[in-house]
Amino acid sequence: MFPNDDAALIYIDNVEKSHYSPGNGAGSTDLCGDGFTDVEVLNTFVMAHTASSFTLKFSSTLDSPASDESWGVRDVYIFLS
Repeated sequence: MFPNDDAALIYIDNVEKSHYSPGNGAGSTDLCGDGFTDVEVLNTFVMAHTASSFTLKFSSTLDSPASDESWGVRDVYIFLS
């Protein structure tokens, strides 16, 4: 279980856009098959961006090895217009 201060962070161009902390007891299904409940989080960002490139960074405040605590990222879509 995640302590209340553990968070998943998403940055775009070094600006924090998401700070998610599930707290203890979050989730209701075992998505990873490791015996612990997991939670899925959907993040959507719509923003104007005029530069020719951008930086997308995933980070966390976890302080234990990945075998004890971890975040996963999947299904990242970027749409340009």
